[in-house]
Amino acid sequence: MIKAHTNKYNSYQNIKGVLQKNIEICKSGKILEELVDEYFALMEEIIVTAGKSKKKTNQYTKQKHSLKSEMAQKASALGGAATVYAIDKKDAKLKSALKFSYSAIKYASDFEALNHAGGIESKLRKISEHLGDYMVTIEEIDDLKSTIDEYNKLLQTRGSVKTSSVTAKQDLIQLYKKMDALLEEKLDRMIKLVGRHHPEFAKLYFQARKIYDR
Repeated sequence: MIKAHTNKYNSYQNIKGVLQKNIEICKSGKILEELVDEYFALMEEIIVTAGKSKKKTNQYTKQKHSLKSEMAQKASALGGAATVYAIDKKDAKLKSALKFSYSAIKYASDFEALNHAGGIESKLRKISEHLGDYMVTIEEIDDLKSTIDEYNKLLQTRGSVKTSSVTAKQDLIQLYKKMDALLEEKLDRMIKLVGRHHPEFAKLYFQARKIYDR
């Protein structure tokens, strides 16, 4: 959520707390009770929608970082061993193609990292028959290829993750509008009326209604 939405969300949560602590007062009139129930239901919808959006993007980011790190570790380790072979064979071109370190892959942009690791895997496969003495097996090369493919597939899903996140944000905007209308047009007015007999409750409610720019 952007900061403005976060501040508004925090205000909604504060209001919810005030209403829950004064639930008996909220039940003192039929319409007020219905409005409070509507508020709780709408707040729950906002919480669920915000949670879905955050969970989707967080899961994707966490999985991407983990796979990228794994790919970088495998590619740099195998490439490093193959570099020893290139040095022994005085093959400067091969040595240059295998030069990418863990950090160079890990901290490159997503698709640059994919290209670096993919380039190493391709070179390893071409000289695999010579790498046994350098402790690089075809199984390890295949394992690297599998990790690269998995990482590439994950990157391809980025668009759908972003689309889902945008949709969730749009849904939240509409829910916020609905909540603001409920508060401004109905609940605020009823709380002002109830405040004649329960001033402390009304005071806490309108304090919670304030949206602070933290």
